[in-house]
Amino acid sequence: MGPLFPKIKGLLEDTVKNIINPFYGLEISQSEVPQLLSYGVGGHYQPHIDAESVWKTPDGEMIWKKSTDRDISMVFYLNDGYEGGDFLFPDMGVRVRPEPGMLVVFPSTYLYKHGVEPVRKGMRYSMVCWAEAKGFPTLADINADLSKRYNIEVNN
Repeated sequence: MGPLFPKIKGLLEDTVKNIINPFYGLEISQSEVPQLLSYGVGGHYQPHIDAESVWKTPDGEMIWKKSTDRDISMVFYLNDGYEGGDFLFPDMGVRVRPEPGMLVVFPSTYLYKHGVEPVRKGMRYSMVCWAEAKGFPTLADINADLSKRYNIEVNN
């Protein structure tokens, strides 16, 4: 990712520690390595959910279940000079027009399905990262609870 990566990663870590943790009243226990995303003309991302999927219980009920240890999703916008590429929360009717230096933070649950509209002109760059928060149930906790509740082994 080049020489800017450590600076951007450090800025993201400082933002988590000094702004996100106090604002949301939580403590990030660990985060994944940030990923650099680039979208050229036509580039987009279909609406999706970062850390939950539908799970069918033994009695046939469909429920949302944690699928990975991601509690918080973060998107850091790096540039302007492109058209399109808005960030969407389609189920909420929310559209975010990214600006350089903007950070969007949201829970990684099914309530925050999100995507990126196609870029119409230029290149769009952003950095994404996911984190675990202390006090949130882990995937192992959820699986253990479901295993006990339904008397089956749940491990995915």
